[in-house]
Amino acid sequence: VPSQNTVDDASETQEMEELIQHAKELEAKCNKEEAVVDEFRQRLEKLQHFWDAEKIILEKRKDVLKEKQGTFDSTKEEHQIKLDGKRKEIKQLLDKQEDEYSRAE
Repeated sequence: VPSQNTVDDASETQEMEELIQHAKELEAKCNKEEAVVDEFRQRLEKLQHFWDAEKIILEKRKDVLKEKQGTFDSTKEEHQIKLDGKRKEIKQLLDKQEDEYSRAE
């Protein structure tokens, strides 16, 4: 019976060593996965910072564009008013000239 105990002990020892080896392999795998997850988080954080910065730049550009559009609209309106005034002057001059021409005949 003592030889049976020795075989059982050896079998248990081998099984224990295999379990320990398997546990080490799983731990290494977990460490690799954690490293991948950490790298992913870092990349995600960089992208979020980049996106936030781009949003700020975009908002500033939109504000500048609105300001330029306002200036453009204002200038366009001023020119339209001046143009309308000049058209009116030209029409009055033409009417006056036509009137003078009619009287001269």
